[in-house]
Amino acid sequence: SPCSASGATLLAWLAAASGSPDLLAEVAKAADAEPATIPGIAAALSWLGAEHVATAVTALWSTGPGAKRAVLASIGDLRADAGDLISRGCRDEDADVRIAAWASAARLGRRDLATTATTATTALTMEHPGERAAAACALALATPAAPPSALLRAAMTMPGAIGDLAVDLFTRLLPTEQVDPEVVRPHAGRSFRAALGRGTVAEVDRLVALLALHPARYAFDAILTITGVDPKSAGLTGHAPAEDPSAGLALDPHRDAPWPDVAAVTRWWNAFRGNLDPGCRYLAGQAVNLAFCTTLVACADQRTRGLAALELAILGHPWPATGAPSPSALRGMAVA
Repeated sequence: SPCSASGATLLAWLAAASGSPDLLAEVAKAADAEPATIPGIAAALSWLGAEHVATAVTALWSTGPGAKRAVLASIGDLRADAGDLISRGCRDEDADVRIAAWASAARLGRRDLATTATTATTALTMEHPGERAAAACALALATPAAPPSALLRAAMTMPGAIGDLAVDLFTRLLPTEQVDPEVVRPHAGRSFRAALGRGTVAEVDRLVALLALHPARYAFDAILTITGVDPKSAGLTGHAPAEDPSAGLALDPHRDAPWPDVAAVTRWWNAFRGNLDPGCRYLAGQAVNLAFCTTLVACADQRTRGLAALELAILGHPWPATGAPSPSALRGMAVA
């Protein structure tokens, strides 16, 4: 019978942790039969960490396109390029595998692929819009000083992970330029992704004002990610309303965002905002810079670790992770 998404995640975790060939074969079968299982399989590999999944990555890569896509997604999440798999993925005969490979190249900041591989130019002329979009994301990271291309702007309209990545890149490469609301409105969570990319005092002002309209916990989560404040010690958490007006807008399916106390958040922000430079972009309470982002990649929670790794890629210092993230030390080191 078809494997459920949650079942495939557990199966992938067990298969990768044990290295069982039989279980890995079942994982590959699930990925090829049901694409909805691929994100969960990739998440399981990511959580185990690079040093624990080498056998699994090798075994899964030798199977079908669904398993290859899961491997490539996990490589992007882990920020650890397993040999030449991304290069091979960019040349794969399956378009969806090529899309996954270009997306991972972008997340890893693989400028060598984007600037020297002849497939880059080819990908930008492909008929498949997803492949053009993914390649545009990789090329945007290859030349971050240049304005994002029209292709990257177009990529933001794509559904799914490629469109999310395009928003992540666009808002960091041009943080003062607003994303067209018509681009982000149809896609759950993208307005909050854009807020994280800009990361400015003005953006937190906007998010706090949004809380006053309805207590959206994902707007609150964006505030916490930008400022680094510990919501419990600062007394900013509240109670869930009878009906969740922000349901379905999660930035990370593994993240359980807290509910805000809107009045407390407003008071805290009014007192705290003067500590930040209006001209800087912030992540976890500090201005985005090489040293701090390197620290975050080593010890922050999974989502913040990924955001910091993307910043490093844009700065030209991609960080290949060597293992699963440690428990978060983010709150304590960012904002007292």
